Amino acid sequence: EPKHIIHNGEEIDIYWDKVILWTEPGAYGTKEGNYSNRMGRGRRQPKMFVTHWDAALSSKSCAQILWKRGLSIHFCIGSRGEIWQLLDTQNVAWHAGKANSYSIGVEVCNPYYTKYNSYYRKKGLPERPIWTDKYVHGKKLSPFLGFTDRQINALAALWEATSRACGIPLQVPPGAAEVHPGAAENKYNGFVCHYHL
Repeated sequence: EPKHIIHNGEEIDIYWDKVILWTEPGAYGTKEGNYSNRMGRGRRQPKMFVTHWDAALSSKSCAQILWKRGLSIHFCIGSRGEIWQLLDTQNVAWHAGKANSYSIGVEVCNPYYTKYNSYYRKKGLPERPIWTDKYVHGKKLSPFLGFTDRQINALAALWEATSRACGIPLQVPPGAAEVHPGAAENKYNGFVCHYHL
């Protein structure tokens, strides 16, 4: 049975089992003043979806860090693959610099450093895979924590629902993990990672 995300006040089906909207008890919302309110101003047509990893231990700590920094995000994906919507995608979240006005964003829970796998073990959460031989902007990264299969599947469900809701093409820039000129200059429609910007 589908759950829903919200775009311009409308429910959009998402085929995922755990979605928590900012309006629900115990959910994480976005602080007033940490985003640009576009409700009632004509349907927003974002053309890009930006995926970030949050370098936080949980979606709750990610939301708190964003509040303190005066930033925002539309979605977080937690350690167990739960999707938290913090803000209607009609609004402009402050997550990707000049790309904010034409994008939607998600933070995927991942503290990055391998030492944090012990934290997940203690909490009874899924242990993370350790990724090696990865490069960003031509620089080889030290081994780091990757995403769980459940998080990746949640992200795929979110991408599909967002594509359907907003008409963002299900495509990614070709090539290496580096700045993509089209994405950085508002000349690309599709799904990117923060490093593409």
